[in-house]
Amino acid sequence: MKLRSSVVAVVAALAGLPTVSQAETLIFATTNPEQHPINQGFLVPWVERINVAANGAVEIDIRHGPMLANHTNF
Repeated sequence: MKLRSSVVAVVAALAGLPTVSQAETLIFATTNPEQHPINQGFLVPWVERINVAANGAVEIDIRHGPMLANHTNF
């Protein structure tokens, strides 16, 4: 009976642990249109380098234009 209780306790403890780590997705918004030189020359390459270097631990999703970031919320 003691062994059975120990097994149940171990299984219960392991059930609370994450089995597979999931990548975090960060949304990065810019007010500029996608074709803007700052986006094409800096932000898009920066996001691509981070996504590669993070090796799946984090992913940045860049959003262009005023849908998320605009003059009323920054």
